[in-house]
Amino acid sequence: FGSCADPTIVFGPTSDGRQEDAFEPSDIATFPQGSALNIDIISNFICDQLVNACEADEAALATCETAAAAASGLEAQEAADAFNAALGF
Repeated sequence: FGSCADPTIVFGPTSDGRQEDAFEPSDIATFPQGSALNIDIISNFICDQLVNACEADEAALATCETAAAAASGLEAQEAADAFNAALGF
């Protein structure tokens, strides 16, 4: 994943004060994105950051896009687990 070690997503209480459980990057320092109720917002941001900030290769981007597709349409922890598992975490 280039220079980024942890492109995973967490679901639960957020670091930005949202009142309900939501998705956000596990590593908010490397992936500075606010929380979202829809995992697609976070997964798409992470995949973009892998290329733009992490200098990840095409294989890493393809893996991320596959992970995003695996999580899309799922909800809550199930979605985060699907994304992370498809990344190999």
